[in-house]
Amino acid sequence: MFEIYSYRPPDAFARIEHNRLEIARRKQQHRLGIENAPPLIPQFTGYPDKSIRIGLCVLIRSYSYRLGEDDEDELAEAGEGPDMLYFNRSFSGTCRYHENFSPEVFELTTERVKNQNDVGEIVVLDMFLGVGRAGTRDALDIDEGGPPSSDRLSEEEIRDQLSQETAVGGFSLDPVYRVTQDADIITVSNTTEGNISDIQYIVHALFLSSIRDTAGSSLLESTARLFTASIVPHLQANKTLTLKFFIPKSPTWTAIRPARTEVIEALSSESNQEGDQEDPFPIGALHTFYTGDEQSPATIHRMAPQLSDAYFVPTEKPPRIPYRLFAVVLDRAKFVSEA
Repeated sequence: MFEIYSYRPPDAFARIEHNRLEIARRKQQHRLGIENAPPLIPQFTGYPDKSIRIGLCVLIRSYSYRLGEDDEDELAEAGEGPDMLYFNRSFSGTCRYHENFSPEVFELTTERVKNQNDVGEIVVLDMFLGVGRAGTRDALDIDEGGPPSSDRLSEEEIRDQLSQETAVGGFSLDPVYRVTQDADIITVSNTTEGNISDIQYIVHALFLSSIRDTAGSSLLESTARLFTASIVPHLQANKTLTLKFFIPKSPTWTAIRPARTEVIEALSSESNQEGDQEDPFPIGALHTFYTGDEQSPATIHRMAPQLSDAYFVPTEKPPRIPYRLFAVVLDRAKFVSEA
């Protein structure tokens, strides 16, 4: 059985957000015993790790999938191939760990089908053979969490929650960290001027989107100080860190990509004024790789967190890094005490 939606999402984030909500809604209806409830949406296996169960849907972008082995010109004229969307079915408030899998490195993956001759094979292998075993595929008894509350917190409620998080954890930002603001971006760093940070990320304060244009700026600084102070104890003492905090315009996952683009464009404007054409703020942590060959010098690469089957050894060549958007997203004010 295929369910086909006449739905035009702006991007893969929106499509997956819609699918997650539909999965949760149907599970709730079945648990309540609602008559004639729509069928449950099955789990799938196979990507990125066969030991975990994920969601899968297809975003059809044109009718080119129907052309099969037709010539390339006709395929190009028909439009882009479909997207296979693999995603973590659990909402962010549900933190379920697997012994061989780190949940923070896989939220969703979009795979564009460029060769239309592969469509049939993908349907068979990924969609038919990838469905879980009977009794587990519908995940009715598995806690995948539920959608976050649609009730937005007021400025006062957010401020109180951040204060409670700070007080309970006893967090205080070390004076070695400088806190600066440029337009809508707040930067926290202990890196000396002219040097490169060992670790650097953009942090999206999603929960502040409702007050972005009013009290967002002051609460973003409180968030930046609390978040940095809470993670510094987990780092080696000699590591330098730079985090850039930003508030997306919307509390949805769909807002993350344009928010990242907005930050990078702002940073690029600063870099271009200085004549720098490179990525103004590459994401990840610096690692040194040694080839073992005396003729080849060590190389330094900045790496984002890797999938479980791609853990690397610094004495070997760096792994191939596929295109990936890695985002740190805070979806609630209680980001220390809650999952």
